[in-house]
Amino acid sequence: MERDRRVYELFREALDLAPGDRRAFLDEACADDDTRRAEVESLLRADVEVGDFLEFPVAGDASTNGTESDARLVGRKIGGYHIRCLIASGGMGMVYEAMQEQPRRTVALKVMRGTIASSSALRRFEYESQILGHLRHPGIAQVYEAGTHNDGSGPVPYFAMEYIPDGKPITEYAKDQDLGMRERLELFAQVCDAVHHGHQKGIVHRDLKPANILIDNSGRPKIIDFGIARTTGSDVAVVTLQTDLGRLVGTIQYMSPEQCQADPHDLDTRSDVYALGVILYELLGDRLPYDVTRVPIYEATRMVREQQAAKLSTVHAGLRGDVETIAGKALEKDRDRRYQSALELAQDIQRCLRDEAILARPPSVAYQLKIFTRRHKGLVYGTVAVFLVVLAGAIVSTSLYLRAEAQRQLAQESQATAEQEARRAVMVVDFLQNMLSSAEPGREGRHVKLVDLLDRYGPTIDTAFPDQPGIEAAVRHTIGNTYRSLGLYAAGEEHLGRALEIRRRLLGEEHPDTLESMEQLARLLRARGRYDEAEAQFAKVLSTRRRTLGEEHPRTLYTMSRMAWLLYQKDRPDEAEALYRQALAIRRRVLGPDHDDTLECMMDLGTLYRLVGRYAEAEAILEETLARARRALGEDHLLTLDALGELGWLCQVQEKYARAEVRFRELLDAHRRTLGEERPQTLQTMYGLGVVLHYQGKDVEAEAVLRRTMEVRRRVLGDEHPDTLWSMTNLGLVLEKQGEYAEAERLFAQTMKTRRRVLGDQHPDTRLSIANLISVLRRQRRLDQVIETCRQILAVLPPTESPLRTDLETWLAEVLLEKGDSAGK
Repeated sequence: MERDRRVYELFREALDLAPGDRRAFLDEACADDDTRRAEVESLLRADVEVGDFLEFPVAGDASTNGTESDARLVGRKIGGYHIRCLIASGGMGMVYEAMQEQPRRTVALKVMRGTIASSSALRRFEYESQILGHLRHPGIAQVYEAGTHNDGSGPVPYFAMEYIPDGKPITEYAKDQDLGMRERLELFAQVCDAVHHGHQKGIVHRDLKPANILIDNSGRPKIIDFGIARTTGSDVAVVTLQTDLGRLVGTIQYMSPEQCQADPHDLDTRSDVYALGVILYELLGDRLPYDVTRVPIYEATRMVREQQAAKLSTVHAGLRGDVETIAGKALEKDRDRRYQSALELAQDIQRCLRDEAILARPPSVAYQLKIFTRRHKGLVYGTVAVFLVVLAGAIVSTSLYLRAEAQRQLAQESQATAEQEARRAVMVVDFLQNMLSSAEPGREGRHVKLVDLLDRYGPTIDTAFPDQPGIEAAVRHTIGNTYRSLGLYAAGEEHLGRALEIRRRLLGEEHPDTLESMEQLARLLRARGRYDEAEAQFAKVLSTRRRTLGEEHPRTLYTMSRMAWLLYQKDRPDEAEALYRQALAIRRRVLGPDHDDTLECMMDLGTLYRLVGRYAEAEAILEETLARARRALGEDHLLTLDALGELGWLCQVQEKYARAEVRFRELLDAHRRTLGEERPQTLQTMYGLGVVLHYQGKDVEAEAVLRRTMEVRRRVLGDEHPDTLWSMTNLGLVLEKQGEYAEAERLFAQTMKTRRRVLGDQHPDTRLSIANLISVLRRQRRLDQVIETCRQILAVLPPTESPLRTDLETWLAEVLLEKGDSAGK
């Protein structure tokens, strides 16, 4: 051990010297010990190979990081990249800011040193680029391209990756922005989500630390430096990176105990979970769980393996409770007691933010004693003898025992509650799984449609959960919401209404589950055109969430957007705009201008402007949304594509049909490439293309596109889905224009019948279907059928004045005049 200490001390002293002075230093310090000198030189070589290259730098002063030779590529072109300036350099290579030609964007270009002879260093560089190329997540710095260039001595690898302007380590960003605990937790949850994405791809980062989690200028985290990751079964393992046993890779302060054993084959995703726990501790407590900066490496690894971190509440009393428990579970030395995934850690943080019961529980006293005994056997055995002598003094501690027992009882009750919730979730999942498994192809000789399953299993809920109304409510909520998404509103309303009734009785008016059922029921009522009922429900949910969660909570903001859309539908666009603007201002302040939720709210506001005819304002905000989404999320992100689609509809309503066609064709190619032919987004784009083709008079092509859209929607969504009905409507209009009256009439009659049953006679969509049918009948001079249709519908309408009654009476009078039936007038 003393020899190891001396080797480490000499290594640290040599690092502080210029490379040219190290030889003389080692000649003197190791004059009589060639073995020690070889060990020190080995450490120095390893340090050069790893160097600073794996520490992805952000924009900074290159003069402190590189040399003149490192800057020799500035102004030159490598591949499709024009190099602007040197950002930083390390042992393995240089990082430049560069401009990519196609698409035009700023990138960070990592270029390996051509003078490095180590094949392991070359493999390490290639390995990092291959790993990062497999990751596609907004929270992970993306690799755009990898390649080689010739520097005169042969091919030199490089890769271009996402440039992170003004990026700051997460802990530094939190201090600079003076983030509160809630904001820090929300930011950290995003990091966990990105890490989990990497784990799903079979990649363990192995060097998670604040310097590798940068927050960009929009407030979004970006994880960098997957260069020392190890695959856990993904196909990138074809490029092997050998990490010698006994050689530590990573940063000790953030290493897991098992990582400090220096066996790369004994690591899994839980090692990253431990590092996340250290980062969470530092993020909340502004200090590390233990300080290893001034101790030898062997002592530092021992501290990580054995020393228990001080509780967060000892750093700051305000961190006592669930937050402290979550950090403690992430920092468990025994990885089997740790969170088993970054997703589990993120979910407990979200539960904490929602004031729900977390799954983590403080370690029991028995467990802590077991660990203590294992690490301090001699001390424990000696203490047992002394304890027997002073046993009589235990009576004095009776009051303390009673207090501890009360705390234990409380913990047991809390554990029982968590177990009850878990059993409830299992029962719900089992019911739905049994329902869905009955759709297995071949079981009944056919493919069973989802609506068939819902209709078959819906009535069984009454007897499936005797004396368990909470579970019944959860299942009814899920099934009712599924009916709603399918456009089957009557069945959906029945189940959602029952779920809301049960939850009100069991949980109260303000419980989150009650509010969720109330909000989903409000969405259904809005879809059915029962706007007053929907507004009452939305208003109740919004006021409760504002009071209990606050104005800035994501659920509150989500409800605000839904309420704003309802206000537009009720012909109150000024109120809708005010609510959208309020939600957008909060999201910009809390989440940043490029967050997904912020961009979605911008798009909603742009859609509102389009619908009310404020086209210039709509175009400005939608173009900004598209530009931000492309930069922050990428070309193929759904939000980017949605913004492109909204601009297509804006062109259509402004009668810029040729431009709209270009937008929709571009969008259709992207949707087919990323989602496939039968996804709702792809079908909506096909529908939009068909509409603009029709408006340009390209009716043959329009008919083909709209017919294809209708056929796929019928098969995928069913005959009664709103999207299917719109496809039938517009195909009917094209056919009517072409003189194909019989088929157009059949489509209009079917849409009218379905909408009258699903939406009711007074819904605007139903009125449109009735108008379409009347129009095609009049074109065929079938006036008697027009009269009969008008009178049949008038007979079932309430006697009060309404837009539909006015329309029907007008059509009836016009047709009677055409027939010259003065008595009918």
